[in-house]
Amino acid sequence: MDSHQRVESEHRRASTDELTGCCSRSSILEHLSAEFGSDVRPSLLYLDLDGFKSVNDTYGHSTGDELLRVAAQRIDGVVRDRAQFGRLGGDEFLVVVPDDASGRVASRLAGSIADQCNRPVAFRTLRLPMRVSIGVAFDNDHQSVSALLNEADEAMYLAKRSAISIAFADSELRNRTATMAIVDRDVDIGLESNEIHFNYQPIRNLVTHEVMGAEALVRWDHAEMGAIPPPMLVQRVERTGRAEMFTEWCLRKVLSDLVLLRREVPWFHDKALSFNVTPRQLAWPGYADLHAELLEEFGLRPRDLILEVVEAEEIQVGDEAEQTLMKLAETGVISALDDFGSGHNALSYLTRFPIGAIKLDKSLVHSAIDPGPARKIVAGIAAMCADLGIVSLAEGVEDHAVAELCRELGISHRQGWFFSRPAPLGRFVADRIAEGAPSRDWRVG
Repeated sequence: MDSHQRVESEHRRASTDELTGCCSRSSILEHLSAEFGSDVRPSLLYLDLDGFKSVNDTYGHSTGDELLRVAAQRIDGVVRDRAQFGRLGGDEFLVVVPDDASGRVASRLAGSIADQCNRPVAFRTLRLPMRVSIGVAFDNDHQSVSALLNEADEAMYLAKRSAISIAFADSELRNRTATMAIVDRDVDIGLESNEIHFNYQPIRNLVTHEVMGAEALVRWDHAEMGAIPPPMLVQRVERTGRAEMFTEWCLRKVLSDLVLLRREVPWFHDKALSFNVTPRQLAWPGYADLHAELLEEFGLRPRDLILEVVEAEEIQVGDEAEQTLMKLAETGVISALDDFGSGHNALSYLTRFPIGAIKLDKSLVHSAIDPGPARKIVAGIAAMCADLGIVSLAEGVEDHAVAELCRELGISHRQGWFFSRPAPLGRFVADRIAEGAPSRDWRVG
């Protein structure tokens, strides 16, 4: 093989995804940049396979690889010579439709791809489900390739969250995408300048109204945009590869705040703060060790920081996040199941995770106001928690009637604006000094 042939061979390898045979990430992005720079603008389809991680965890990576190959074949069968497509990595693909500023061709292709990809895959003795989420974005005077990509990516996540196959970028989504670009740009500055900080909301006993602890709630008061929604902040740090840095910053900040709080409010020495963690944060292999190291660094005990697990439905049996929870439980760390009663939370989690508390979502609590099945369900959950020796806590208690209902149903603790709004650490400390010392804390044991 001469040097020219060798260069061509190396170029083909670099431009081709080894697993699926379609364009590689670098190749499809180069193609998008070339199309974007022409007189006519492309449209995009951003695709993601639903439940792919579960297939990998359950059947192994070789089966997951076969699913990716079949997906690529089905996409290729639809787009043919009408578009170029490539694999961005993992289970994500990108289709670039040339000369389609109106998005008409992209819309038709998205429907055809969904029809083809939302069919089971026969592999050896298995019949595997396949579903795809597709985000469609087309030209709207975009300033850059990254803006168009972000719109398609966000539309794809909208499709996934809404359990629909296809979602389109619209004006609302474009505004959200513009905000995300600012979040991505300024998050490091926000951390350094203390624009990003924690507010603290007391957790109280429903009978005595005493403060039993508090939840740490991340807030970002952006200089230009105002309040940035916390879910967006967390999502963007995870999507931009800064999850580990952000997680360590959050842990350090909450633990340092707890040390200061105990110094200023002596009766808080036996109280705990709770801290929200996502499955992606828990899946970080170094999380459990970091948690233990920082507790030791600040001179705190495992029981002093409770982990509130959000989006628990994304944690699969045996995956890294579940293993982290188990490892932390062995050291004495307590976990709480957050937002119970929303999404796909299930009582089966109590048999899988080392749970010390259940936080009933505001929507579930408020549904129990009227007599009926919801009230019996909430009462049953409270009774079950009492039998298991774990804390039941009502979120979103905003008036006396709801607080009284929770007490009648047997819920032991509550949190909400009716009694205490979240406050910055200085205000929280001042309020606790004025309030005086309670007699018990909200933790188990």
